[in-house]
Amino acid sequence: MPQKVVDVMPKGWQKKIFLDEFSTVKVKKSNAGGFNAGFHECMRPVVFVGQCASLFPIKGKNLEDLECSIVSFRMLYACSICLAMLVMCLLSLKKLISISLAYEKFVTVIYYSLLFWACVHFIRMARHWPQLMRRWAEVERSLPQCEHLCNKISTKRKLLILVISVTILTMIEETFSIISGITKAKGCIGIWDSVERYFKQSFPQIFSLVEYHETAAILAQIVQLYSTFIWNFLDMFVMTISIGLSSVVRQFNVRLSFAEGKNMPASFWAHQKRDYQLVCSLVEMMDSAIAHVTVQAFFSNLYYICVQLLNSVNNMEPWTYSVYYWFSLFYLIARTVGMCLFGAEVHTEAKKPAAVLRKIPSEGWNVEAERFLELVTNSCASLTGNGYFFVTKPFLLSVKEIS
Repeated sequence: MPQKVVDVMPKGWQKKIFLDEFSTVKVKKSNAGGFNAGFHECMRPVVFVGQCASLFPIKGKNLEDLECSIVSFRMLYACSICLAMLVMCLLSLKKLISISLAYEKFVTVIYYSLLFWACVHFIRMARHWPQLMRRWAEVERSLPQCEHLCNKISTKRKLLILVISVTILTMIEETFSIISGITKAKGCIGIWDSVERYFKQSFPQIFSLVEYHETAAILAQIVQLYSTFIWNFLDMFVMTISIGLSSVVRQFNVRLSFAEGKNMPASFWAHQKRDYQLVCSLVEMMDSAIAHVTVQAFFSNLYYICVQLLNSVNNMEPWTYSVYYWFSLFYLIARTVGMCLFGAEVHTEAKKPAAVLRKIPSEGWNVEAERFLELVTNSCASLTGNGYFFVTKPFLLSVKEIS
């Protein structure tokens, strides 16, 4: 990539200054701290957690070996959990109809139906995931490896921190849920009576149809645990893609910043415009690939924020339920804000080249620079949620107003 830039540079002192600054990117290339690692490598912890939650039925450690096989244990595992979510959805729907459309049961139907469609979307996405990651790698290879110059923390480390944080907080949330449920059920005498009552209260769609049995109760709790992790993984996945895309665009901006205020030839700006189009095409490709997941993640979060706020008028006894309720609500809001902030960063970085272009000296302004500026101004490189909304900074304010 640097050699191509050299070919289009003008002769003289401007060429020397630009090459001296740009060579810093190459000389200081470093892999310490996980910098300059490919996105597929950075995503390994995310993919691992997703596979544990029955999502992402893909295999292959290296990019060349990455594939999604329909006939595999991972696919069978993913389809089994997907089927379990569908069964829970249908049982909840039957319970809803039998009790004259109670609001609380309607929320449960929405919950499991969203999780079922999430499983379906991830299975569909997994079939195209190898091609998506190979295309991403091609874009990475076409850009200088300078992540250590534009990020204080590497993308690899950011995603690892994200995975650990979300996993721990999800486990805490589920633990609070179980403790508060058992505490609520302590009206019965004896611990085993309390446990049985907890399961009957938590899964009435099951135990209103069949007699209580320990095996059925354990299976229901396992499905509930999967549902919690899948719901949280939706948000984590959207944040992961946003972090990766913003890092790619930021690296392009670092290279472009070396030409800020300099008198560069038209061929240079034409080359940068082509690279910018390449980066924008990556954003559009990933936005299209995860569009359904993005819409579902935002819709489900906003819906359940409203549900939780509505439930705040109910009785908060015992105190364990109050702790679970407020922890769950603030954690849900934090995930939603995180998706907005990381997603908006992609759009913010994609607009930064305009500032560099506006600082071109008057004697260096040319038609290619003008076309490049027009492209940056008119493009909307961001996550769009299947075209229903654009994840930008103003969108965060809109979400806040809705909530």
